[in-house]
Amino acid sequence: MIFEFTGGHHGATYAIIEALKDSPDPADLATVLAAPEPRAVRGERLAVGERLLRSLTDGLSEAGVQDLTKCAAARDLTDANAIEAGSGQLTGPRSARGDIFARELWVSGPVDGAGTARAKVMLPVLRRLLLRRLATTPAAWDAVYGWLKGASAGRAKRTIRSRSAM
Repeated sequence: MIFEFTGGHHGATYAIIEALKDSPDPADLATVLAAPEPRAVRGERLAVGERLLRSLTDGLSEAGVQDLTKCAAARDLTDANAIEAGSGQLTGPRSARGDIFARELWVSGPVDGAGTARAKVMLPVLRRLLLRRLATTPAAWDAVYGWLKGASAGRAKRTIRSRSAM
């Protein structure tokens, strides 16, 4: 369960295992992530999930984190770039957009049956934490997933038309 959630991210795995020791319900990952971290860091004691999120987004502005949260809805970097280019939902400064597409936040996707790596995907533990955050705002969730659904349907129609023209 922990490895699956963290995608093997060493720091996140360690933080969650440390939090399990003090968790009232170590079998429930949501409880572990919502529990206060075992020790204060820099005089501040946050929920385990929030501390993990802050450590993974260190250096991003709050607007950058908000934009990255919306990009977490994307299956891969291609979809995230489409959100950035066409949805109008990213509200942070354009100058900071490069930060949300930084190499360290996007990794090679799982290998398919032919042994070929798929498109770049958001670091799995980061995506899962951001999706939890996005889910707390149903309007934002509906907006970004609604846009992705519409964009996907549009791409499918264009593909069918181009194949029909052949």
